[in-house]
Amino acid sequence: MKHYEYSYTKINGFKKNEIEYLDIVLDDEILVKNKFVGICGSDLFHHSTLTDGVLFLGHEWVGEVITVGKNNKTLSPGDWITTSATLGCGECQYCLEGKVNFCELPTHLGSNKLGALRSFLKFKSFNALKLKGQDISEVLIEVMAVAEEAMSQVKQNRNSNINSALVMGGGTVGILCAHLLHKQGIIVTLVDVSSERVARARSLNIKSKLLKEELLFGIKNSFELVIDATSDREFKQGGLSFVQHFLAKHSLLLIIAKYIRPIEMNPNIFSLLGTKFVFMRGVPLVTLQNTISKWSGNLSELYKKLATHEFNSCDLDQAFELAHQSNKSGKIIIKLEAF
Repeated sequence: MKHYEYSYTKINGFKKNEIEYLDIVLDDEILVKNKFVGICGSDLFHHSTLTDGVLFLGHEWVGEVITVGKNNKTLSPGDWITTSATLGCGECQYCLEGKVNFCELPTHLGSNKLGALRSFLKFKSFNALKLKGQDISEVLIEVMAVAEEAMSQVKQNRNSNINSALVMGGGTVGILCAHLLHKQGIIVTLVDVSSERVARARSLNIKSKLLKEELLFGIKNSFELVIDATSDREFKQGGLSFVQHFLAKHSLLLIIAKYIRPIEMNPNIFSLLGTKFVFMRGVPLVTLQNTISKWSGNLSELYKKLATHEFNSCDLDQAFELAHQSNKSGKIIIKLEAF
């Protein structure tokens, strides 16, 4: 059976490749027809930093089950599913504990091996989680799971209640982190360098400001929690360049951001503040399942506010070019065509 996948190189951009592989599904496997893929900040990070070689992008995705191996008793053809950005091997201790984000033999979607921008995916079925909804808004599940995992990390690493929080970065992850903090009754401020992103966050009733305004007029060292959801791709300054201005004493700094360059930081300042650093790595299956339980089937209103553009997969170069322009786009969704 013939399939297709999209590859990306710096020289040629995106290319649709016809591929052929056996559709035989082993007892522990599942075959899924891909439906929608969201362009993630991680995709943009890899897209902009690639110098040579090839990439297969896309890891925020949903699809429809075509065939299920006999070992899986929870899924059926026609079900809509998603996965973590990391497909686990299913055999190491981390996978047995549901921590596929720490798998010892992982397959990372959106890498030089495999991406979701393709007609079908086949993988070990324990990675697949059934969705309650069956529409385009379900593509937000994976990125919502990142925000939910951030909330879990905050809970695990903070002994006392948080009264004030700052989210740095108004991309989809940053906005959803701020949204979840706001729903908990925490006073949260979101900052970004883009006025368009600030406006998008405000549409969700999140207190949002331009970064320069908060630096000039905000109260220094006043936030008990700071979440860095920025990036230094395309020679931008990431949030870590400014974070010491915001942290209160005995604060928690949660870093979701991706950096490619070293950051100059003064350890003595963080020592005096008593700051606790936590770096987040991926999403375990339990968080993804909890996110589906809470949000699947209930994402349409958030989708309307966060998703700004939908493209067919034949227009990937145009879609990624726009996605890099944060002042012109929010979440961009790719609709995958039939072969």
